[in-house]
Amino acid sequence: MQTFTAHKQLRLKQKELVFTILRMFSEELEKEEVKNIWEVSLSSSQIIQNLKERCNIDYKTNYWLWTQLKRYEEELNMPLFKKHRGNGQDILISLYYPYTHFHQKKHLYISEKLKVANGVYDEIQDFSQNNDFRRPVKLVLGAGGLCDHIASIFAEHRASQTYHLEIYTHNLGVIEQLSGLLMEDDHLSVFVPRGKIDSTTYTLLDDDNEFYGEGGFDFIVQGTSFIYENKLYIESEREFARKKSIVQGNAGVKILVLSGHEFIDDPLVVSKLTSYATLFDYDQVIVPRTKVNPQVENSRNLIFDGYKKHLQPLVLNWNYEIYQVIKS
Repeated sequence: MQTFTAHKQLRLKQKELVFTILRMFSEELEKEEVKNIWEVSLSSSQIIQNLKERCNIDYKTNYWLWTQLKRYEEELNMPLFKKHRGNGQDILISLYYPYTHFHQKKHLYISEKLKVANGVYDEIQDFSQNNDFRRPVKLVLGAGGLCDHIASIFAEHRASQTYHLEIYTHNLGVIEQLSGLLMEDDHLSVFVPRGKIDSTTYTLLDDDNEFYGEGGFDFIVQGTSFIYENKLYIESEREFARKKSIVQGNAGVKILVLSGHEFIDDPLVVSKLTSYATLFDYDQVIVPRTKVNPQVENSRNLIFDGYKKHLQPLVLNWNYEIYQVIKS
């Protein structure tokens, strides 16, 4: 009689390794009293120990670990990590600063973004199940890495969905996530506007934004870069007009999706930027639910607490929180 023995996984795939390490940065940020994730450094021995505990995989050397990270960066053609001298043979790893391109930013705050992405997915699932629609569910997914992660959740679960979903987007990351499903899924349609590819935001941009004004949608989902005193800001001047057009010119439930790190209390950060919308232009806000360390004064949570007077809880999940925006 032939027997088979399950073999222990010796290594993580590069993408899985990188995403696991990036989650460690988000978790460490919640533990430490630092202003932002750029100040967080993890030692190679700490990362290797965490990988052993979480994944039951033992990376023996710092060199092997760092080599895998650099190979992933080479495939991405963009830097994500920096190496510093540690104690003895240890090395310290931090995040490369700044992240300016879409493919860099989508790797930032991955844990938080995936929680929010699941919140959007769950809300649309509930909507489709509670409404006996013969027509498609119409969803706008805006620019940014968070909407890209939302698309990945829909792609992952698409086989189990029975309703027809129409997605309207100028986000090339979203288009890439879903384009492979179109040949095999008659219940999925993706609509894109005309435009020129903007390599920084990884979007299709054009001065003509009538594409998003042709009719109502069920849900309009967008992120933002910064929130200061209820006003929303983004860095890209080219994305500004399209972002403003989407939020101010369409009918539908407007959802602002946030990793939680968009809230700021320093006006200098947005001193050279123009606000394209306010919190009150949206109907809902979805944020990740994070573990609060009572011994660490987390400035992000304190700032968000100041906004809660404008927000009414709708759903408090283990992973995400959905709030209704109080307009008056």
